[in-house]
Amino acid sequence: MAANNETGVIQDIEAIGSICKKHSVLFHTDATQAVGKIPFDVVKSNVDLCSFTAHKFYGPKGVGCLYRKKTSPKIEMVPQIDGGGHEFGLRSGTLNVPGIVGLSSALQLAVGNLNQEISETARLRDTLYNGLSQQVGDVVVNGPHPLLDSCHRLSANLNISFLGAPSSVLMMGIKDIAFSAAAACGTTGAAYSHVLKAMNVGNERGETAIRLSVGSYTTDEEVEYTIERIVQEVQSIRKQVYN
Repeated sequence: MAANNETGVIQDIEAIGSICKKHSVLFHTDATQAVGKIPFDVVKSNVDLCSFTAHKFYGPKGVGCLYRKKTSPKIEMVPQIDGGGHEFGLRSGTLNVPGIVGLSSALQLAVGNLNQEISETARLRDTLYNGLSQQVGDVVVNGPHPLLDSCHRLSANLNISFLGAPSSVLMMGIKDIAFSAAAACGTTGAAYSHVLKAMNVGNERGETAIRLSVGSYTTDEEVEYTIERIVQEVQSIRKQVYN
């Protein structure tokens, strides 16, 4: 993945691609979270194949793109759907023309406004982090710190653990804000994100982690309200747990 959907970590795809190229290894990257969010050049990144989807940069749902490098080495593709021979025999079926046009138009807008988008979402994300970290203790960022290492993290992403406040409980207490929990309680015990497990963050951080995201239409008022509600609920949960 060029950028991780849970932690917002941006990988050094150019370096990985360079190593693959040196050893004649075909390289595919899932750039769904990167395209339209950060500068991404398939040539500079040394990728042979790259896939992404429209809805991540405000395009229509249900349409995506697979980039295939045309130059050497030739990359042979296996059809997913056989039949009428559409797309040069690679994928039969009627094309979703409105979706394709929507993807193209949305991508043009996203790339054209990229610097402004990064700057504004980073400002909102940092406001969110500062408000939460200053009002509640035992807060841990998962992945690169948004204030200290922002170049390795998506500007719109904040993955954060409120120690002592399980994310599943936090989500149950806040119905009016859309955010995701990296932890999920299963019938056999607590389980949390495989990404965080791979990062060896430990059970407490994993089970109290949530992902907050901002976007083009997020307002300062919504960020302030989110801070207020999460702080209120975290304090309430901790009071119940520790008392």
